[in-house]
Amino acid sequence: MPDKIYRETISRTALADYSHKAPLKDGKAEFARVILRLQPLERGQGFEFVNETVGGVVAKEYIGSVEKGVRDAAKSGILNGGEVVDCRVTLCGGAYHDIDSSDQTFYQAAQGAFWKAMKSAGPKLLLTT
Repeated sequence: MPDKIYRETISRTALADYSHKAPLKDGKAEFARVILRLQPLERGQGFEFVNETVGGVVAKEYIGSVEKGVRDAAKSGILNGGEVVDCRVTLCGGAYHDIDSSDQTFYQAAQGAFWKAMKSAGPKLLLTT
């Protein structure tokens, strides 16, 4: 008999605004702000990432890091660590700093925003075999 595999999904739309800020020992700092919207998709639709930012609120070079952070966070949801499916994640906005932002800061901010939004999105378990 195959093992039961639980995945996670969401039941409602949620918005999260998350900033990653950290002072460094050399007097510099880390900064990235990410605003995400999570929306449920129909069963079997998978996982989507969409970038809706305009006007350079998040520098183009960091969009890939935001997507990677979101996709990595979705590999283990907040209920039981199951993969998050049937969900669209939209990058709606954010902010960066010319000196204090990096790929890593945006990766971390994206993960924080995803987990924060998941808590408000009505997470639920899906049983797959």
